Amino acid sequence: MPKTINVLFLAAEADPFVKVGGLGDVAGSLPKALRALSNDDVKLDVRLVLPYHPVIKAENVNPLGIYTLSRNNSEVEVEAFETLVDGLPVYLINGEAIRANGSVYSADAKLDAEKYVFFSLAALKLANHINWTPDVIHANDWHTALSLYGNLTKRWEEGAKHIANVMTVHNLPFMGPDVRDLMESYGVKLAQTDLPDWARVMPMPLGLWASDAIVAVSPTYGNEILTEEYGAGLFDFLQIRHETLSGILNGIDTISFDPATDNAIGANYDADNLERRWTNKKLLQERLGFPHDQNIPLFGIVSRMDIQKGMDIAFNALKTMKKIDFQAVILGTGDPKL
Repeated sequence: MPKTINVLFLAAEADPFVKVGGLGDVAGSLPKALRALSNDDVKLDVRLVLPYHPVIKAENVNPLGIYTLSRNNSEVEVEAFETLVDGLPVYLINGEAIRANGSVYSADAKLDAEKYVFFSLAALKLANHINWTPDVIHANDWHTALSLYGNLTKRWEEGAKHIANVMTVHNLPFMGPDVRDLMESYGVKLAQTDLPDWARVMPMPLGLWASDAIVAVSPTYGNEILTEEYGAGLFDFLQIRHETLSGILNGIDTISFDPATDNAIGANYDADNLERRWTNKKLLQERLGFPHDQNIPLFGIVSRMDIQKGMDIAFNALKTMKKIDFQAVILGTGDPKL
């Protein structure tokens, strides 16, 4: 019999339910890929937990029940739901803090703080109501980081089972708002940590501090966040914790994005018939009103407009090519200065 490792995977977004950026791709693909890694020695029972954002229009969602979180001497209701996507169990958490914030990410830091503190603590308590206990809690970025901090304090205060904490850093500079008062309203006190003073009230640093293992989304990014330039003020702390930090390269989804089978492109192709790509190029040129030209270079970029994505380099490269004919289409949102 293989050893079963239960993993509760928390994220703010995940394809196909809702996707705003790259986190949605990872959270939609990685749990399924981890489950597929199961072998004769180890079985990975990975389950995904998401906020039930109002924009999610999922089918075949079943109610699990209602439980509560204590807050300021009263009880806050948590509604839990479950569904299944390609064999992956998915839990959706709802409550007033989530319904009040219609978007996945709000421009109002207070709304986001209310939503994601509630979600993180509610997801942590979910295991009590599904007859399933995680061995590992895997959080992603600041939105779910407080589940790790809550898990650690629960371990300290209640002598709870040791559930390992794993934190994946997708974007370190986005650390979340000051959640000191919110956490205390839920009865979770902020401990003295070896974090910088300013970081002791923010979700991302607290999640990192509470982690048994820290994962960066590539080996390069793992090295970068250990430097002053890219460490967002936490490089000293991360250097102390460097033995727990691993850079693991995000993979690509070769099932959803396979040109040989993808229904979203005009002509399917593979390595044996690359000439079919011209049909797709022609269709894109027609849609954008570009002149038809099989030989002209056509650049397509879909990205967040940010120097972290190398967009400043891409734009400068296009500027240097002004002396030759080319076509380019760029889709994204982000830094208006770019």
